[in-house]
Amino acid sequence: MKALGILLTLLAILALPLTAPAQEGDSARPSPSTRASDERRRDPFVSIVIKREEGAAAPTRLPPGKPGLVIGQLQLLGTVQSIDGDWIAVVDNKTNRAYFLRQNDQVYNGSVSRITEDSVVFLENVTGSAGERRTREVVKRLAP
Repeated sequence: MKALGILLTLLAILALPLTAPAQEGDSARPSPSTRASDERRRDPFVSIVIKREEGAAAPTRLPPGKPGLVIGQLQLLGTVQSIDGDWIAVVDNKTNRAYFLRQNDQVYNGSVSRITEDSVVFLENVTGSAGERRTREVVKRLAP
């Protein structure tokens, strides 16, 4: 008989809810405003740093001519002053072809900012580690 009483007591304990009953003012569901703010929050376990592949700096297929020049691959061969007084930069890339760049010419990843008698300054468009787009100055000087 004692065993039956203990068994009934255990069953009664297991049948009880584990949480306290909700009072009239409390609600078990989150309010709609709480759900909306949860949807706008960023997942803390997803990395905000964007990983780039090794060859992501220059694609395999570039446009022909000046628009296909990548700033990191350029070497300044010389500068020439035109009749108008404007400077022209003579640059070379990995294909050993000479290109003549003037101020404000567009290249693949930026543009020519200014040219002096011994250097050319590019404005290079770069993507940061968090994905933001920035512009930085790259100076290519004549080899001594």
